[in-house]
Amino acid sequence: MPYHPSLKPPMVSVLNIMARDGYETREITISTHHGTHVDAPSHMVNNAKTVDGYSPNELIRPTVIIKLTGLRPGEEIKPSHLSRFEYVIKRNEAVLINTGWSSKRGFGREYLYEWPYIGLDAANYLVSVNDRLGIVGIDGLSIAGGPESRPIDVHRVFMMRNVLIIEELNFTRIEPELKDRDYIEGVVIVAPLLIRGGDGAPARVFFITGV
Repeated sequence: MPYHPSLKPPMVSVLNIMARDGYETREITISTHHGTHVDAPSHMVNNAKTVDGYSPNELIRPTVIIKLTGLRPGEEIKPSHLSRFEYVIKRNEAVLINTGWSSKRGFGREYLYEWPYIGLDAANYLVSVNDRLGIVGIDGLSIAGGPESRPIDVHRVFMMRNVLIIEELNFTRIEPELKDRDYIEGVVIVAPLLIRGGDGAPARVFFITGV
């Protein structure tokens, strides 16, 4: 599993095996931000909402997936990239951005360090045009870029409004639906591990079209 360069690698240890014990057990050591995961507001805001504070209704949302696969490695997503989708952003409660990074998933330097990211202006744009926004997500290892992109400020734009962030989405299975389209609408279902007081959690994320 690829992981953000700031994290320790995930580990899976075998505790029991069928041949010896008659059953299988594994021990998993992971961060709350390994793999596809959510960032709760408490990740970067004191005394803010935690993962277990989200109701099922807040994790199931009308959604638009926006295709921005023409971005260069490390390119900042700006309001100009998003403004042509404003009408569909306004009528949904979740915005997921497909930059094509899922196809690069692996341990190469480009995937681990050069993902396209949401800039501060774009973050402010999203919350300004849709006051019902409840979820924002992207396929890079973070919604924000490196230190020069003010990543904590970008996160806080969403977190101060209790917008749940999803990072390292895998759009591989939805790519055929987007082949000849710039966006697709449906419903997202986010299923994070229910960690009491969690600042984040690994999550399964499902997208249903035609709802």
